[in-house]
Amino acid sequence: DDAKCTLLRALIIGPEGTPYSGGCFQFDIFFPTQYPLTPPQVHFCTTGLGQVRFNPNLYSCGTVCLSLLGTWKGLQGEQWHETSTLLQVLISIQSLILVPEPYFNEPGYETLLGTDRGKRFSQSYNEDIIIHTIAHAMVAQLKRPCSGFEDVIKKHFQIKKKRILKEIRGHMKSHNSKALQKAYDSLKIELDKLPPFSSKKTGTSSKEETIVKEDI
Repeated sequence: DDAKCTLLRALIIGPEGTPYSGGCFQFDIFFPTQYPLTPPQVHFCTTGLGQVRFNPNLYSCGTVCLSLLGTWKGLQGEQWHETSTLLQVLISIQSLILVPEPYFNEPGYETLLGTDRGKRFSQSYNEDIIIHTIAHAMVAQLKRPCSGFEDVIKKHFQIKKKRILKEIRGHMKSHNSKALQKAYDSLKIELDKLPPFSSKKTGTSSKEETIVKEDI
């Protein structure tokens, strides 16, 4: 925030190979007066207006449960230190929370890892997360992108459109869910409204242009 340097907003795009893949997740951040002696306060905003808990570590009220933030008990050395950085927090969210099988982030559920029962529960959990990701981190972001990231979100979906739809179709083959089909159809309508991405208009470098072509 140009007026208040203690306020910051971050957008994390869900990693491929996870039920969050391609989704745009917003986090609002506040630096308390004791920072960097104490951790920043992070609020998760992509909750469907407080209706969706996207992860055992991401509450529908916006709480981000992470030892680095002091919102979860962690092992020795995992807590915040005055040399810790906001970048560490954001990377931890992306790599430790937005994971391929978030079901097992729930304390105690890790005992089901590798079991048939755990696999069924995890697949069912992922199906719900994929549907919510499409609805709230894709369709909602296309209709009403979070302030400050309008251009980034538009460009992201222009570049990744075909890859995102292909990945969701892959989920549809294994899940055969009417809700997932409905979410896919809604997303495709919004994506089809986007103009084709042109690297020439944005001054993209040759290396970036190659990456874009591979994604498209």
